[in-house]
Amino acid sequence: NAFINHYSAILTPIIKSKCANLWVFRTPEEFTDRDLNDLFFPYGNLLAAKINIDKETGKSKGYGFVSYDANESAEAAISALNGVYINGKRLKIERKKKDFD
Repeated sequence: NAFINHYSAILTPIIKSKCANLWVFRTPEEFTDRDLNDLFFPYGNLLAAKINIDKETGKSKGYGFVSYDANESAEAAISALNGVYINGKRLKIERKKKDFD
């Protein structure tokens, strides 16, 4: 798929750099990319903050992805936000285990 190849070529160097990538699970259904960005930006320089949206329903799938430019920022975000309740949902934040090959 040309679309995937195009964006993989752009994102792979960013994600493979020394940035820190996090999964954010159990996000509130009404959470947007902006909400995720606003929640995580106090802990460092964000490269990306994205909520995964179901294409058929247009609703959140209950998780997202955050990428920082530094491991220290990711660790600070995990320490501050993992287990925090937002709108009745308890966030679970984990480091992304494997980046693109």
